[in-house]
Amino acid sequence: MANAFKKRSTKLNVARKLPPSYHTIPGQTFDIKNSEVINWLISQPDILNFIWNNIKTIW
Repeated sequence: MANAFKKRSTKLNVARKLPPSYHTIPGQTFDIKNSEVINWLISQPDILNFIWNNIKTIW
């Protein structure tokens, strides 16, 4: 039986420091451009590099 455990990148550990944030602002319709979570994540160089490196592998 194949091991179902997949090792998570240590670069994602930066997400553990995510401050209390809203992904959907209360009383507003969801808009990804206004997501505090997304804005915080894209301000983290390690997260951006991780995403970009994964995107490059599928091209």
